[in-house]
Amino acid sequence: MAVNDTSPNAPVFDTDPVAVHFLDGLERVARVIDHNCDYDAIIGHKLTDEFRSRFSPSNSLEERRKAALSDWANTIITSKKATYALPDVDMLFLGRTKNNLREFAFFLDIVGTLGKKFTHFNAVDLKLSKREHSEQDLDRFLERLMPKMVDYIDSRETISPELVYQIGQFAVHFARYYFSLSRTDSKHPLLAIVANDHSPNPVAFSLAMKAFGIPRLYIQHAEVSDGFPPLDFEYSILRNEVSRRIYAGIAPIAGDVFVISRLSGPFIHPKDLVQETTRQSVVLYTTGRVEMDGLRRVFERLKENSEVSSIYVKPHPNQAPVEWPNDLPVLETAPDFSHVAVVANSSVVIELLHRGLPVFQNFDFDPVPADYYGFVQNRIAGPAPMETLGTPFWKKFSFDQLWYSRYADLYAPPQSASDKDKGKLLTSIRHILERRRRPRVGVIKKVDAPKPVRRPTVKLPEFGQSIVRVAAQVAPRMVLETVKYVAYKSPLKNSQAMRELRTADAHFEKPKLTPRPDAQKLDWLKYSIAEVQSPAAWLQRTLQIGLLTEEEVIKCIDQLYFVRHPVVFTLFDHVDHVEDNLPVYLWLAFKRFEVTGVALPYPLEGMIDAVFDVPNHRFVRSSLEGLVFNACLREDRLDLLDLLFEKGLRVRRESLSTTRRIALLRHLIESGEVSKYEKTREEFWEAETPFHRLKITDLDNVFGTKHSGSTHLHTEMAFEHAAPPPITAEFKAVIKPVYVHVRTSMRFMDVRSNAEERNHFQRLVIESLQQKKPFSMIRLSDGEGYAFAERHEYFSLEDQLNRERHWWGIELDQSLRSAITERIRTAVDQADALGIPSIHRFVRDVHEKSVSFKANVQGRGLLQVLHYFSGRQQTALFGDEKMNIPLFRSHDPVREMMSASENCVLVSSANLEHLPNWMNGLTNISHVTIPTHFRTSRNGKYHVSEKPLPLVYQAIDEEVRRKTSPGTLVLVAGGIVGKIFIGTAKEEGGVALDLGSVMDDWLAAGIHSLH
Repeated sequence: MAVNDTSPNAPVFDTDPVAVHFLDGLERVARVIDHNCDYDAIIGHKLTDEFRSRFSPSNSLEERRKAALSDWANTIITSKKATYALPDVDMLFLGRTKNNLREFAFFLDIVGTLGKKFTHFNAVDLKLSKREHSEQDLDRFLERLMPKMVDYIDSRETISPELVYQIGQFAVHFARYYFSLSRTDSKHPLLAIVANDHSPNPVAFSLAMKAFGIPRLYIQHAEVSDGFPPLDFEYSILRNEVSRRIYAGIAPIAGDVFVISRLSGPFIHPKDLVQETTRQSVVLYTTGRVEMDGLRRVFERLKENSEVSSIYVKPHPNQAPVEWPNDLPVLETAPDFSHVAVVANSSVVIELLHRGLPVFQNFDFDPVPADYYGFVQNRIAGPAPMETLGTPFWKKFSFDQLWYSRYADLYAPPQSASDKDKGKLLTSIRHILERRRRPRVGVIKKVDAPKPVRRPTVKLPEFGQSIVRVAAQVAPRMVLETVKYVAYKSPLKNSQAMRELRTADAHFEKPKLTPRPDAQKLDWLKYSIAEVQSPAAWLQRTLQIGLLTEEEVIKCIDQLYFVRHPVVFTLFDHVDHVEDNLPVYLWLAFKRFEVTGVALPYPLEGMIDAVFDVPNHRFVRSSLEGLVFNACLREDRLDLLDLLFEKGLRVRRESLSTTRRIALLRHLIESGEVSKYEKTREEFWEAETPFHRLKITDLDNVFGTKHSGSTHLHTEMAFEHAAPPPITAEFKAVIKPVYVHVRTSMRFMDVRSNAEERNHFQRLVIESLQQKKPFSMIRLSDGEGYAFAERHEYFSLEDQLNRERHWWGIELDQSLRSAITERIRTAVDQADALGIPSIHRFVRDVHEKSVSFKANVQGRGLLQVLHYFSGRQQTALFGDEKMNIPLFRSHDPVREMMSASENCVLVSSANLEHLPNWMNGLTNISHVTIPTHFRTSRNGKYHVSEKPLPLVYQAIDEEVRRKTSPGTLVLVAGGIVGKIFIGTAKEEGGVALDLGSVMDDWLAAGIHSLH
């Protein structure tokens, strides 16, 4: 099963590996018990006398075996049957103790250096949910495992109460994790992590994960002994070399092992006290369970030692409650004074030695067998048995250079070796964690119906009252009080009050702009997102506390993009900050892909799978499915488009909008899927109105299908006849007169479907290059209305500002804007060929409900361009605004032009390493690099500059001038400012052509229009 997938309903415990893993777990849990003769001291407090009696040595071995099997089955049957719905996270930990949590934090610090956000959760914090498995499932589970249990119990010569209790706990946890992983609402982590390899709960967790094919990572939290189980994890992080040697001596190590030191700070050599004459302070360091009688004896002996100045005890972080001797001071934190450390069986030995403390060990106050970790045997720690405590025992062990050689070899890996293994670990972990195939589900907030709130003395708009009601239910008290103060008592009122609410958080700077008066909620939201210091973090917080809905946020960001506000790109840059809110995260990720070409954060099929998890809220689900539709076409994944039609709730094949039908038909014909095109065309034709059928007919003409044959003039007449009446009237009054005026110069209006027109243009270019005559071709689409809006007949100043934000992320001052537009108009006036808005564009943009071309910025731009030519005498030849696509998309005619030129200059924002392969090896081509468009500034295939193009265009213009001479072919992909470079190249005698979006196609940048 792929990780992060929802688990299947079908139980997986019918397979042999389940029983194998179960038996492995029994042996792992039992091994530690078998190697500890006093294990009762560790868990004995959990066992009743009655339970002990059933497994007393006075009973026969056969009786104890039968009792063990009976008790094991009864433990499972009587245990809680509830399971966990596992969360959708990258890493699932299991560990409760402070030492475990410390190791998890250590690992997260390592993973943090990858610079990516990975989600994690500790399974100990999971809440039990109503089980999904049936009694029959449980019976089958026991039937599968019972033979292994019988064989195991029969194979043992010792059956102790501690063993039976622990393997019973293992079985209960193993069943619970197994059925949890089988739940339909569980998600499988990419990596399961434990810091204990022998206790029942983590062993069960680990082996259940292993059975489901989930990689496991073990982090050694303390020193180990030869009584530990074999090391069999896919990945293991050990503390030192001696641990590796111990595990290798137990059994061959499985998986990858990384030795990474946990010791922080520089090593301080412990003071050698052999010659010391001063009295010493002694601190006793305990383990989690203390043998109190032994501790009291140790304490009393030390008190008798005249060389001991003071005695303290430092309890273990997970110390069980005990009653310390009255006169023994207890240290809550690690002591910062010089002392001799007397330690029981604890890994703290190594940490204390690293900090420069002389460490000795006494095992009388610890239930674990003496020298469990071998520190004394390995002569790392000095011995301090009871009989020596009345003497200066610290003088009998030397921390000299010979000691340091032993210590460094076994317990202190060199920093270089530790760093090397850390790098290897990161390489392995990155491979695992980057396998996530879909976004996390996140938390779907369920806000209860708000309770009535006292009427405010200052009446708020309805949206303000809603904020207060929801905040009263879900916000922290501080936020709630802020809301109530602003809403009820603040004299600032309404929009200013909302501004106070937005800036109340200390993380955000107070906006400097004056808010709009009497703003409605959406206006307030747009203003807030645009002005806060960290918009993505602010959005996540407001969504989390319930002040905003996903619909409000998505509508707001969409409106901000509509006016091309740069903050939308800031949200694109920090989309990971809102991953906890799945609908908003998906919308931003898909929109970023559509606008900028930046790859989706997960494979498309995983993203779609996540969309299907979003509740069926009309606007949100519809918006997401619409973006999925577009992404499927961009990625050429018709298989996933069929999946959308099958499982989608809002975008269905039988009810596709006309725009989407045309987009799908266009994709099919561009992909060469002729038979699918014909079948789909027939289906859509029957479903469309007469006017919308004109769109399909126009598509046929553009791509030259078997249904084509209409010229530009024929399409004009059909449009005039079929368009909605208001559109027809506007067409006759504004557009048709321009076409009539330039009709005799319309030589390339059918260039997309007419091979002769394409050949004609190719001959003009080749002849100009060979004869070294200047020539230029400039395309004018809706954006170019910007250059002709001196009097704003159609294209307003706000439209110009909109385009500036869209192109460059800034707004220009009037003087720079005027200088640029004047240069563009000059280049247009001198051009030999001009692409202008054709009837194909109007057929594409108009719908049954359209009332005016002026209804949007694109329509106003088209009208402004045509208006420029309405009364002018023009010597240029006219063609379709999209004439660059049929002329230059195929590189064969471009190579022919290059061959005819003296040299070629490519003016574009493409990064050189991403230029198309067919350009490799061309010796007569040079590149003038320009800053890319604002929307592609996140796309690695383009060159990004600190300054946008309008602020540096003059220097680039001079470079184009220097590199151009008669016979030079200048190919320009520079947006609206690129028209200036085309004009300059022609002035210098070159042949300059407007490549436009063809450059994006050459780069396979993924930002082509679907329309």
